[in-house]
Order: sequence, then structure tokens, then C-alpha cells
Amino acid sequence: MTHYELVSKDQVNLFRGSIEIPVAVGTKGGVLGNNEVYENNMKILGYPDAQKLSEIMAAVGLAQNFSALRALAIEGIQKGHMSLHARNFALAAGIPSGHVEDAVFFMKQRG
Repeated sequence: MTHYELVSKDQVNLFRGSIEIPVAVGTKGGVLGNNEVYENNMKILGYPDAQKLSEIMAAVGLAQNFSALRALAIEGIQKGHMSLHARNFALAAGIPSGHVEDAVFFMKQRG
């Protein structure tokens, strides 16, 4: 359902992704107008039509899939998740942003 490739166009190397999402997309009708979360999201997105909304959904899907591939290839999902958790923990503890990486390293070294 998702495909990524490196392509060259006009002597520029590009990274291109495509995705097929079997979903019907609508922006009007039914209970959509009665949902405050839906209304707020549509406002943030600039009230796109169904075609544009489906393109946004595809872009988000591609970004999420690529992020998961990166996590698997670079450091593994569990290790990456624990690094993110350590950063959040350091920030929540009040560590100044310039020292967060040092704090994360310290926490990782001590398990």
C-alpha cells in the first residue's frame, strides 16, 4: 500500500512516496457539522474539499510510515521510544534544553 523510491528529475534527486488508502472521504453532510473536533480540525486545515483532505490524509500516512521505517532501520522502535521518553522526562524534570541530551545520555548509561 505504500511505496517509496529515489528518482531523478531535471538533474535533481528526489525522494518520492505513494500510498493507497481504501477510504471514502467526505467533508460535508451527516453528523460532521455537529462535531466540534471535526470543525476545529477543518478550520486549521483551511476547510479543504474532499479531494484536498484525502491528499492531506495520504501525506500524513506517508510521513507516519516513513517515520516507522526510519525507527526500525536506525535504532529500533523500542530504543527510539525510550529515547523520546527520556527526553520528555528530562524536560518535565526542569533540565534546561541545552543539557537535555546530556541528561538523556546519563539516564541511558544507568538504565
